[in-house]
Amino acid sequence: MAICFLLMICFIWMPFFASAALLTPPQNITILSTNMKHFLIWSPVAEIAPGEVVKYSVEFQGEYERDYANDSWIPIAECTDVSVTQCDITEDISAIVPYNLRVRASTGTQASLWATLNGFFNRVTRSLHKAALLTPPQNITILSTNMKHFLIWSPVAEIAPGEVVKYSVEFQGEYERDYANDSWIPIAECTDVSVTQCDITEDISATVPYNLRVRASTGTQASLWATLNGFFNRVTTSLIPPMLTVTTDGYHLLAELEHLGPAFEFWIFYWKKGPESTVYRKVVRESTTTVHLETMEPGAEYCVKAQTYVEAINRSSNFSEVQCVKSEDAKVILLTFAPLFLVIFFVAVLVLPFVAWKTCRICQYSFCPDEVLPNTLKLTASPAKILKERGEEMEKCDESVQVLPSEDILLHFWIHETL
Repeated sequence: MAICFLLMICFIWMPFFASAALLTPPQNITILSTNMKHFLIWSPVAEIAPGEVVKYSVEFQGEYERDYANDSWIPIAECTDVSVTQCDITEDISAIVPYNLRVRASTGTQASLWATLNGFFNRVTRSLHKAALLTPPQNITILSTNMKHFLIWSPVAEIAPGEVVKYSVEFQGEYERDYANDSWIPIAECTDVSVTQCDITEDISATVPYNLRVRASTGTQASLWATLNGFFNRVTTSLIPPMLTVTTDGYHLLAELEHLGPAFEFWIFYWKKGPESTVYRKVVRESTTTVHLETMEPGAEYCVKAQTYVEAINRSSNFSEVQCVKSEDAKVILLTFAPLFLVIFFVAVLVLPFVAWKTCRICQYSFCPDEVLPNTLKLTASPAKILKERGEEMEKCDESVQVLPSEDILLHFWIHETL
């Protein structure tokens, strides 16, 4: 009877176990661990029926669960019945001990067998190992020209489609190696950048050996540091000859130089072309303006060349190409300007008399103007007749003079003052 009961139970549950095996366990289980961030990832499981959603659950087992808790497993709440194929296990891997992890797939009616991580995971050793999944940058080199320094490297291939790879650069000078515990200084402008070059000019500020390193990183991991092969010293920069333009302005010899920055001096050499020529040198510290070199002799040919000098590294560049210019001959200038002088002469001959006449008129009007006498000052008769009439009037006035007493004089004076 008991045997029949067991056979009946097996017959009833056998289809369930057979169907459960249809859902395969997750494959390719691995750990991505960088900078103490730990992720368990796996390949997705194919659905066994159209439209059926496959979900995943993750459990972990630490040293305590294996040795003192009957080999039990602890579910990770954030990674239970999730549809993604990764799990952030950082918060659960809290001790520096070997951990075991497992994951299984499930649908609404069945679950796969548990798939266990191959080997144990320890956050100390595994973190360093998994960082190597993202390869370090290769072909690191320096391009340095005219005291401009650039660190360049080859791009790192992304390890997942659509994942952005960024780069960070650090440098180490003589002080950091000898007095700061072999420390490294990040370059702020070259931290988490997507380009494969870094302008290190401002950071290479002393003439000492520098070491540089670069690494790649994504959202979840970072590569190992890749270090420049050998030290870099800015004294090895390539100094190229300056761009020089020589011109003339009449009899003035002029030179224009490209601007290379405050660290550069320009040594300009010039001479008059001939069998016994003397070479002169002019030092220029500002290349933003045109430099006057010499007042040229008529018809003579002058040559100019230049080189750069950097006091910080005590080095100079090669010379630029020699450029020669010839000043104009005095006879040529005379023939060129003779028509102009002739025109000016004729204009002066024609205009100057008119200007002189006009000036005299203005002076005469200003200092000796012609004014019309008023009618009262005009003579209506001859002077003799006028004097005769004035004499007769004076005689009449004398005949009419009367002597008044003093009282009458005072009275007349008072009346005159009152009125």
